[in-house]
Amino acid sequence: MAKFSRMANRGRPWKLQSRIVEMRNEWMALVGERWSDEEANQVDYWRVENPDSLIVIVIADSRLLLPPPSFRPGVGRSTLDFCGGRLRNPEDLRGEAERIVRKELGLGEPGLFDGFERVNPVGWETNSSFESQRVFGVVGVLRGDLVVDADRVGSSFYCNEAGIADLREQMTCLQCRGVLGEALRLGLLGGV
Repeated sequence: MAKFSRMANRGRPWKLQSRIVEMRNEWMALVGERWSDEEANQVDYWRVENPDSLIVIVIADSRLLLPPPSFRPGVGRSTLDFCGGRLRNPEDLRGEAERIVRKELGLGEPGLFDGFERVNPVGWETNSSFESQRVFGVVGVLRGDLVVDADRVGSSFYCNEAGIADLREQMTCLQCRGVLGEALRLGLLGGV
């Protein structure tokens, strides 16, 4: 019986008792806090505050275009990822997507996309226990007259079942895989 009554209290919010430490720079903040839970137990909790991110699935000529793999210090190797970056203005996902794609694929002009769709209407929390970052995803179809320099493309995959299966075998980034899976579920990749 005590087990069930304890579970019934889980909905009450915890209370912040004090901030132990806070270290900030332009990319993130590390915050240590002391909280009191629903039973008044004190818990020290550490979290990271990161800016929100945007992942852009870029389609050109029925192919998914990915930038060259980037070294990721957290895993100690380069990984295959979609175009992506820090989100400066969540109210303008199209403009933000164009900024990111121009940088990562070396395209200089504005108005890059013939087609543009949001994958998730609100940002997804990446790890709500330890960080505040949300991830947004979009699909952008490049204008047909744009030419992407082959040196700026790390990989490309046909936008069909075989190409997506090949991409999934190679891509290990959970956020990218989540955006890809949702875009497929919504039918945003040309009916694949």
